[in-house]
Amino acid sequence: MNEKEDDDLTSESSQSNPSAPMASAPLVYSEDGTVAWNEMWDTFCVLASEGGPPLCGKFLAVPTNVDAASKEYYQVAAEIIRGIHLTSGLEASQAKPGWLAVKSQHAPQARWMSERIVQENIQSYAEKELFFVPINSTYTLENEIKNIIAVVAKTAHYWHEHVLDEVKTTMAWEARIVGFWQSWNRPKKK
Repeated sequence: MNEKEDDDLTSESSQSNPSAPMASAPLVYSEDGTVAWNEMWDTFCVLASEGGPPLCGKFLAVPTNVDAASKEYYQVAAEIIRGIHLTSGLEASQAKPGWLAVKSQHAPQARWMSERIVQENIQSYAEKELFFVPINSTYTLENEIKNIIAVVAKTAHYWHEHVLDEVKTTMAWEARIVGFWQSWNRPKKK
């Protein structure tokens, strides 16, 4: 089966089966030969958390054998960081081996985005205003790199365009209350 037939089947299966992974967008290149991440998508399908298809069919987790010192690892990191910035405006950086950290405006946004990214079948977690996505030197442009960039773009779009301000305010207050409660419950120094 060729790629075109495979894409057609994925597209049809996504339409008939809402839990099937979404069809893949083709890579678009700039004049300088780099991927034009900011020109690939002009719309996004519904988040998996809202009933849409997950971005990835198979769960993308942090691999157990990460060669964070390799040239390929740095190239993959640089491309994902560039793509995240072009598509979402968010800043990302290398974190501990196997992870990229993406900076949100605040902890509630990071938590919300991380939870939605997991529902799109990509491993993620949040700490304070950062959420984390996996990275490995074996990731390719056509697969894992594109999927990670697309899911961050998709969730950032939904956070900014579809999450009601009232929900964001509620999440911010919840974070403040939890922070206050945690500081109040710390053992007092004698």
